Amino acid sequence: MVQLAPFINQIGVICVGGRLRHSKLNNTMKHPILLPQRCHFTELLIRHYHQLLLYGGVNATLSMISQRYWIVPGRAAVRRVVYSCVPCTKYRATKPQPLMANLPIPRVTAQRLFYIAGMDYGGPPFVVKESRRRGARTHKAYLALLICMAEEALHLEIVTDLSTDSFLTELDRFKLRR
Repeated sequence: MVQLAPFINQIGVICVGGRLRHSKLNNTMKHPILLPQRCHFTELLIRHYHQLLLYGGVNATLSMISQRYWIVPGRAAVRRVVYSCVPCTKYRATKPQPLMANLPIPRVTAQRLFYIAGMDYGGPPFVVKESRRRGARTHKAYLALLICMAEEALHLEIVTDLSTDSFLTELDRFKLRR
C-alpha cells in the first residue's frame, strides 16, 4: 500500500499518488481513486463496467476500470465478480455430450476395404468438356459416391447419366480397381 503513495484529494477521497503530476493526462487518470477489494461499492462498480463492456472478460473489465479506479488487488476482485456473473456462467457452460449408440456389427468387424459399401449419386449435373479448345463440346456428368461402411473411405467416379447401364458399368470399373 505504501508503494502506491496514497493521498487524500480536495474532496476527501483517497487516491493513488505517483510521478505523473506534470503529465497532460486528466486528473482521474493521473491519480485514480483507491478502492478496497471486498467492498459492496467496488463489486457494483465492477459489475457496471462488466455490463458496459457487454460482458467482456477479466482483462477488458480491469483495463476499463483502471482508467479511473485502482482496486487493491484488482485482478482478483474483477475475476471474482466476472466468474460469478450469471450470463457469463451460462455462456461458459459446457454442453453435455449425448451417449452414443453402439456401432453396427459391419463397422466393427475386421474385413477388406469396401466389403460392405453404400452408393449414392451426386448432382446437379456437372459439365465436362471434351478438350480445352474453343468450341469443344460439353456433356452432363454426375458424381457416383461409394462409401466403405467399415473404414468410411470414399471412392468417387464420374458417370455420364443416371441409367442402370451406367450404374452397372461404374460398378464393374469399381470392382476392377478395388
